[in-house]
Amino acid sequence: MTVEMGAPESDDAAAMRRAQAGDEFAFEEIITRHSGRLYGLALYLCGQPSDAEDILQETLLGAYEALASFESRSSVKTWLSRILVRQAARH
Repeated sequence: MTVEMGAPESDDAAAMRRAQAGDEFAFEEIITRHSGRLYGLALYLCGQPSDAEDILQETLLGAYEALASFESRSSVKTWLSRILVRQAARH
């Protein structure tokens, strides 16, 4: 049996639908996939590892709280990045 992996965008979309339906493991899957890149972006924006960690935590909490508002008009990657940039600006 061959298992084909979908494109990351389609994997994200499927995981987001599951997360919106209440599947906590699906949200964890999204976070696992994107947290390294998000941390790198936070570090680039603020320059301090401890601040980047705080911004990342605030981003993940904000994303979890806003799951219902995700409407698939952008990719999950873009949506998370926008949340992070707003959190960094507030920080």
